[in-house]
Amino acid sequence: MRRIFIAISLLLSLAINSQVLKYSPSYRPTATAGGGCEDLNVSYLTGTNYTSTGTIWQSIDGIADPCMRTQGYIPSGEAGYYYADIAKTTGGLDSTKEAALMFTLTDVAACPPTDGWGTHIRYALFPNGGNEFYRVYEGGSVDDFVVLAIEYLAGDQYGIFRSAGGTLTAQYKRAGGSWTVMHTFTQTSTADIYLAGSALSFSMIINPMVSCNFSGL
Repeated sequence: MRRIFIAISLLLSLAINSQVLKYSPSYRPTATAGGGCEDLNVSYLTGTNYTSTGTIWQSIDGIADPCMRTQGYIPSGEAGYYYADIAKTTGGLDSTKEAALMFTLTDVAACPPTDGWGTHIRYALFPNGGNEFYRVYEGGSVDDFVVLAIEYLAGDQYGIFRSAGGTLTAQYKRAGGSWTVMHTFTQTSTADIYLAGSALSFSMIINPMVSCNFSGL
């Protein structure tokens, strides 16, 4: 009887903590009760040339490249993450090419290439425009792009994750799979970290989400 009780208790515990187990514990926010709260929709509030339809963010006119940021940050010293979807049917894979998710260390709109790469952007991840692989960018003292040996597929999710200790990684998740690290950035940071996004005139950021410890302004 005692074994049955223990087994039932474990099952209940797993059910209650399903959100806690959603991501690797290294990247789970702990500032909120148990770290098991729901992820938040990202709502970009400033930038240039952007508009939204529901949770899809894109060029205001299909001509100008959009860039945007959301007011607020993942607090210093805390784990957190920021991710979006690769298109399934919304324009196919081309619609998410160059749809960049970016972490910055300053509360400004990061608009590559004229005001971003090498200036404000510290970490970025996006589906590469030249082929169908993921690409990362690391600013600051590194200032470089790297094409990863991971092909992006319709139905993927892709994102940037930070551990409480300051390690930054680029991760992806296949439909029905789990988050997998595909790149670890050279530079670490435990500072307040801000969210930004950019895309090409024809592409879009689809369903951007942020961890529940995001502190809006």
